[in-house]
Amino acid sequence: MNMANSTNELQKSWGWFLAVGILMIVGGACAFFAPFMVSLAVEVIVGAFFAVGGIVMLVQVFTTKDGWIQVVALKDHEYQKACKALGLTDLATDPRLQKSAGRSQHLDLINNRAIEVLKTKTSMEWRDILTEAGVQNEIMQNYCEFIEHPHTAATGLISWLPQAGWDTPWPVPNLPGIPQLEEGQPLAISPVKGQHSRELLAEFGYPSEGIEELFTSGIVLEPCHDEPSND
Repeated sequence: MNMANSTNELQKSWGWFLAVGILMIVGGACAFFAPFMVSLAVEVIVGAFFAVGGIVMLVQVFTTKDGWIQVVALKDHEYQKACKALGLTDLATDPRLQKSAGRSQHLDLINNRAIEVLKTKTSMEWRDILTEAGVQNEIMQNYCEFIEHPHTAATGLISWLPQAGWDTPWPVPNLPGIPQLEEGQPLAISPVKGQHSRELLAEFGYPSEGIEELFTSGIVLEPCHDEPSND
């Protein structure tokens, strides 16, 4: 009897199965014939998740006496540690806030109390207090502070690479999924103006005589003399 009912239900829903099957076939064809569009769609979806996550995290970025600090206390034991470090013992013992479900209903209460406390000390002071208490935290940094942070150096997020026209190396981010950039690698060198003009013109079908005429007439400029050239 149960088998018969299940069969009837499947027969009633065959249209949905057909629609899903067609969508999967179309999606597979797109992935095969138009990988760029599929990659773009995935990036948009992932970006949306990051955007939502960023909005949530902003609730936990607080103003200090001289800047901003991010405090992460999501689990029950993390919440207890954070309350004790901030001196919010009444919130630590509040029966409404012992579980994440209850805290999510009273976020304004928790955040407003934390805001008042965190603005009384500097970011460095709070970093030391929260770190000693075992609470995840980090001072909000500008780009220069980020690239010089010890964690950034330890994880190899940035490669310092010499570039033409500059006496000091440039910080270049290492993209996920590719080997770390190192000095001398083609991908680690920023091309200078006109460095590959001849190669590009040749790829577009210009004859050698025509390319030289473009340079001679000044329509296309030579690379600067103080910059490296592959010509």
